[in-house]
Amino acid sequence: MADAKVSDGTQLTNMPLTGKIYVDDSGVDKYVNFDDLTETGTFTPRIGDGTNNYTTTISDGYYTRVGKQVTVYLRLDWTSIGSAASTALYIDDLPYVSHNSATYRAAASFSYIAGVDNGGGNQILGHLNYNADRINFYYVNDNAAATAILADTSSATGNIQLTISYQVA
Repeated sequence: MADAKVSDGTQLTNMPLTGKIYVDDSGVDKYVNFDDLTETGTFTPRIGDGTNNYTTTISDGYYTRVGKQVTVYLRLDWTSIGSAASTALYIDDLPYVSHNSATYRAAASFSYIAGVDNGGGNQILGHLNYNADRINFYYVNDNAAATAILADTSSATGNIQLTISYQVA
């Protein structure tokens, strides 16, 4: 047993730590399974310039949502960039739109990336802006602002695997 506080500040004592949470509802003891507070699923991410998407052979997305926190893992393999324009490269169609606050940002962590222009050996960043469901790509410049990676600069074939956690509204 342990003590905990709920969002309104109410102190809960002797809360069982058995994968369930105690909820005080007008003096009635209730238990909610943590599994009822989570959601898991799949989605189909797209990569390209938003109008002209790359031709993908693998386009797998998995997510887990716990409350307002979403964690995404995705993999994209492509065999052609088609007629992608000289505009920003991004991965589109994340399962949820991110938190809508002008100060909110989230960063992607790449487990593998190949075929994406890195501006001559610079580090690549994945960036989720506020109130968005897409990851933008940038590369880091020395002592300067990051540069957006353009969709038409990727190799004809490539692969991206990444994870990102972000808050939703």
